[in-house]
Amino acid sequence: MKPELQAYALGDRLQTGHRATVHHAVRTTDGRAILLKVLEPEHSRPQDLERLRKEYEVGHALAGLAVVEPLALSTFEGRPALEFEDFPGAPLEKLVGAPMPVGDFLHLAVRLAGIVADIHERGVIHKEIKPGNILFAPGSGELKVWNFSIAARSTRAQPPPRPTRLIEGSLPYMSPEQTGWMNRSVDSRSDLYALGVTFYELLTGRLPFDARDPLEWVHCH
Repeated sequence: MKPELQAYALGDRLQTGHRATVHHAVRTTDGRAILLKVLEPEHSRPQDLERLRKEYEVGHALAGLAVVEPLALSTFEGRPALEFEDFPGAPLEKLVGAPMPVGDFLHLAVRLAGIVADIHERGVIHKEIKPGNILFAPGSGELKVWNFSIAARSTRAQPPPRPTRLIEGSLPYMSPEQTGWMNRSVDSRSDLYALGVTFYELLTGRLPFDARDPLEWVHCH
């Protein structure tokens, strides 16, 4: 799909990453409030543009589920961008740091497990389930998953071992088969592993492992 040419009024940042930033924004052509993910030119790579396209395509394949809906590929000040529906929430990572009350956790965990199951039913593996990729609206309690930039269709393909600098995903949440450390295929169970790490972090306020460098993270799991 060819990117659309739009103008935007940017608001607060929702999320800041090394290669992309997400802003609350208003599309000036029609006044619609959206979320706008913009690649950072200093750090983005050619494959990040392809990931942006994948995120758009996978998001459309998951229409009707509790995922943040992508609206259009676009540009902002000459940089590749992706529009999403507006969502009145924040990344779940903002709740991490103190143990979550058990009752609140169970209510959230049951719904989140159901969302991940629905994604798998559509034949998609997220490959980066973590609190930063889950949006939570405290007022309504609504949850939505997003950031499908490295998602894959369900297969049992076994990835070859790769240098840690080339591994896709977030190492603190990553299953050993996803890093290639374990001689197993990557399938939906990799998401369940990451979901388990996420649940542990929400319940305890910390990750199950500590590491000082990427190679140590790989050996922790």
